[in-house]
Amino acid sequence: MHALRTTLIASAILLCLPLLSISQKKVVVLGSSTAFGAAVDQGDSAWVNRLKNYYNRNNSDNADTSFYVVGGYGFITYWVMPTNYTPPAGVTYMPNPDNNVDKALSFSPDVIIINLPTNDIKAGISKKAMMNNLRYLRTYIESKNVACFIATTQPRNDMGADQKDSLRTLVDSITINFGLHSINFWDDLVTNDGTNSLKDEVRHLGYPDQDYHLNNVGHRYLFFRARDRNIFAFSSNIALPVTITNLIAAYKNNEVRISWNTELEELNTVYSIQRSTDGITFNDIATIPGRGAQTSQSYSWADQRPLQSKSYYRIKVREGSKDIYTKILVVNSISQSLQLVSIFKDGTSSTVSGKLSIDKTQTLTVNIIDMAGAIVDKKLIAIAAPLDLFQIPIAQLSSGKYFLQFISKDNKTTTGGFIK
Repeated sequence: MHALRTTLIASAILLCLPLLSISQKKVVVLGSSTAFGAAVDQGDSAWVNRLKNYYNRNNSDNADTSFYVVGGYGFITYWVMPTNYTPPAGVTYMPNPDNNVDKALSFSPDVIIINLPTNDIKAGISKKAMMNNLRYLRTYIESKNVACFIATTQPRNDMGADQKDSLRTLVDSITINFGLHSINFWDDLVTNDGTNSLKDEVRHLGYPDQDYHLNNVGHRYLFFRARDRNIFAFSSNIALPVTITNLIAAYKNNEVRISWNTELEELNTVYSIQRSTDGITFNDIATIPGRGAQTSQSYSWADQRPLQSKSYYRIKVREGSKDIYTKILVVNSISQSLQLVSIFKDGTSSTVSGKLSIDKTQTLTVNIIDMAGAIVDKKLIAIAAPLDLFQIPIAQLSSGKYFLQFISKDNKTTTGGFIK
């Protein structure tokens, strides 16, 4: 009954979405188990099939869009390289001609989406090698006049902290290298405790593959990201120049303040702030015209009538006829005098950093707590209202998982986890 209800809800959502008029197209997804819909309880729940059904709802031309999946469970980038590709010295992985990029191109596709989220890092392949392979694949595919999109890595729980961090940093590398031809499959799946782990609500709980395979909800999130990329809306050499950084949504004084910075705007850039009650269906609540500046710009807007309890926010960015969407931010609209907004480690593992939201400037007590619940270190830090950065030295700690507990002068607390 739950699965049926989920399917009906998803169908209702899709009926409300605008469709492009798409004539006959061919799409190949080149990937591993996620691309094949591993762990979904019915085929139509897989993100690839959801995307196929979305495009096949166009009835104006009596031509359905064809989708094919090439690759296999556990596949890595070396196995999908062109048949005539020669690996670097010392690399024993060879292309698999029956399931590689040449096989994908044999379908004469208009678009190839590469979805190889974790297996390279799990196999011990370096981030540099994985990125080199992805760049090679994109150049090779586009040389055949086929558009290429590359999905980012995804969080995975059966890894150590270093490998998890490699998956996280590869998200940035893929986004920076491939721009509008990247698809963010990370932000909606990862926990917000700084451990770079797969959220319980999206993983295949109760099964042997629960540490890395997604359930129906997880695949639905991937579908939304792939749909929003609008793969048929532009050619392979068009990029959206605007870059958004420092996107923050924080609750204070009965309103949610949303702020962001930009680089390289076009003259017709428009920012639509969208809000949702469930993180799935979003509605526009404000429109902010861009300044058309090539230099750094700062924007902010306040939702003075926030929803009660948890809300979801994102920004739709429009330049010309193209739309992109920022990551989704979750805000708890219950008044909090002290709130941990973010937590992350630096590259050397000597410092844990983050942001705190606070109602008044003060000195906080910070307890570093191990997994046994013991306080292993204590600090005092000064935090300025309403939002401030913090840095806590952790070089003295042994490897393991810890919690930071922040305590205000009026004994309000907020806690977040990290891995040393």
